[in-house]
Amino acid sequence: MKDKDVRRLLLSVPAPDEQRAEERTWETVSRAFAEREVVPVARRVPWKLIAVAAAAAAVIGIAVSPVGSQVGGWIRDKVGREHVVGVAPSKPALVGLPGPGRLLVTGPSGVWIVHRDGSRRRVGAYDAATWSPNGLFVAAWKGRNLVALDPERTDEVHWSLTRQRIADTRWSPSGFRVAYRSGKSLRLVVGNGTDDRQLVERVAAVAPAWKLVREHVLAYAAMDGRVIVEDTDSRTRLWRTRRLPDPVSLAWTETGRLAVLSAGELRVFGPDSRLTRIQRLGAGLGDGILAARPGSETLAYSVFSKASGNGAVWLYDVEAGRATLLFSGAGRLDDLAWSPDGRLLLVGWAAADQWLYVASRPGGRVAAVSSVSAGFAPGVAGEAAFPRVDGWCCPRSFR
Repeated sequence: MKDKDVRRLLLSVPAPDEQRAEERTWETVSRAFAEREVVPVARRVPWKLIAVAAAAAAVIGIAVSPVGSQVGGWIRDKVGREHVVGVAPSKPALVGLPGPGRLLVTGPSGVWIVHRDGSRRRVGAYDAATWSPNGLFVAAWKGRNLVALDPERTDEVHWSLTRQRIADTRWSPSGFRVAYRSGKSLRLVVGNGTDDRQLVERVAAVAPAWKLVREHVLAYAAMDGRVIVEDTDSRTRLWRTRRLPDPVSLAWTETGRLAVLSAGELRVFGPDSRLTRIQRLGAGLGDGILAARPGSETLAYSVFSKASGNGAVWLYDVEAGRATLLFSGAGRLDDLAWSPDGRLLLVGWAAADQWLYVASRPGGRVAAVSSVSAGFAPGVAGEAAFPRVDGWCCPRSFR
């Protein structure tokens, strides 16, 4: 199909409320394709072409109208599938972090700390972990046990407790409180391991999120789809949303806006509880995660299309209400972790067994590290499970 045929198709098959969007998509993709660099398969794939391919993958995976599917077929013919899932040549192993701080990683053999020089320290055989503020401690859990450890002396347990099965532990920015899910309930414990108590009897299986101030305000998802914001000191409910379609991830921005990612949409609520932004993600998109960029009003979020099998990571400017595609590829993109200085976004790409370090500005470069699984599975026979990034420490002190 020729370019003029595609343009004629777009203009001759109007659909309600879609023509303007489709024309903008055509202009963006065709302009990017015209600026491409032709690269042999054996050579380095430049970022400009990767960006074109990422936009193409988004159109292919997300477009649901007949016109959109025609454009998607044209893109596949012109660009080629290898570039849709391609990325610049990767380093063969983890040799160091491209930014400041330390990573907390959970692999088949447990939880690890990765230092900036690439050295790794095994914390222990835990299911997951989280940093305390400034990385002074690590809270790690396995089954019914929750412990607090010194990240440099992991054999030294500062405190421990045993409850129903533990998940989604989060340390407050002040360091004074720790929230965690236990069975179906949401509980709180003081940062020194004392005064453990139940906050809510039944909550959804979504990680709670602390507001990024010293006051102890916590957001959590209720069983009925509402998101509730509560002052945990006074045990006062501050506000709640209406029922939302299956919330999957929560995050606070620096100025106290609450972002809620749910099936098919991203919603942002202002400090006064007003709904200020709605970003439609597209039909059939879900299973994502949110990550707030440090020191900004910017969010990264991932989505996955079961229909196409593609995952995508987007950058969302809350002030402008604008989303920009950062990367798209085959398979899920489940892990998102910002560097402490907010310059890089780490993306876990299990299908390629890679970590991607994506520059925070649209059009920035992508650096990849390959064979990630083997680095966190010593002694594991056969193919190791892909590790999960539980955090990149620490805020502001590394700026």
